Amino acid sequence: FGILTKDGAFLEVGEENEAVSVNWAELDYEGNIWLASSGLGLVKYTRAAFYTPNTVAGLSGKAINTIEEFDGFYYVGTDNGLYLFDAEWKQQKNKLTESLQNVRIRHIKAASDGLVYIATYYDYGLICYDPFKEGITAYSTENGLVDDGVRVILPLSDGRVAVGTQKGISILEDGKVTENYGSKE
Repeated sequence: FGILTKDGAFLEVGEENEAVSVNWAELDYEGNIWLASSGLGLVKYTRAAFYTPNTVAGLSGKAINTIEEFDGFYYVGTDNGLYLFDAEWKQQKNKLTESLQNVRIRHIKAASDGLVYIATYYDYGLICYDPFKEGITAYSTENGLVDDGVRVILPLSDGRVAVGTQKGISILEDGKVTENYGSKE
């Protein structure tokens, strides 16, 4: 990972000979860049400086796959489970984090309807979490998902949710899998 300047120079991020593998990058509403890195953990890049909450949050040395901020909380997905932090990076535990211990989390996305979608890779398929009611719903091949190897989630502008899996795409609408697109489609 690095920064390409206006004059074409490439500035690498990280120390010399340090592997900085970026698994996900996200731009927040303030223009900050958040990186989920297996080499550095969670990194926040701002115009002024680099900042990492790894030490405060206890994330140092963990491979971070995804991060999503929703309603004042940070949802952090790793190969070893889901971590939930408040705005000061104090770890929170609840029914969701307990149920996803040691589960590989590939992607997390909050939708405009207030639900948080979590892609687990073959453990539970797709998890839909209602943070206000603490409700957890799992979508898998048993209830219509094209595959349990969920990799990416995209809330659509019409309220549906596209779920990218190892074997295709499923569409969720009103809490049900309504469409599947596999290799044939």
